[in-house]
Amino acid sequence: MSEWRLGQLRSPSGGAVWKRARRSHPEAPGHTQEVVGRTVGELEAALAVHDHLDRLREKHGHAWVIGADEVMPTWRIRWVWAQPRAPGAPAPPPVDTPAELEALLAARTAREEAAP
Repeated sequence: MSEWRLGQLRSPSGGAVWKRARRSHPEAPGHTQEVVGRTVGELEAALAVHDHLDRLREKHGHAWVIGADEVMPTWRIRWVWAQPRAPGAPAPPPVDTPAELEALLAARTAREEAAP
C-alpha cells in the first residue's frame, strides 16, 4: 500500500495541534485517506489498525472492499467493516477490531470454498 505522509492538523476548536497521516486512498482512487490522533500514541494505534486492514486487502481485496469508520471529532476508529464486491452479496456486520474482521472473512472464505 502507499506510504503515509506525516503532518499536523489544528483541532476543531483551534486550541490543539493533532498528529495526522495522509496517503492515497487504497479503495478510492483519486481520493486521500487521512488518519488523525490527538497524540503520537493515538496516531500510531490508528496506523496499526490501517496496516492490518491493508494486509486484509492484500489477501481478500479481490472479493471485498475493506475499511474503517472513525468517530468525529476525535478521529478514533469506531469499527472496521467489509463489503462484498459482488452485487447483492450479504455483508458481515461491522466489528471492533481488524482481528475480528479477519476471522469473519476467513470463515466466510472457508464456507464459500467448501460449497459445491
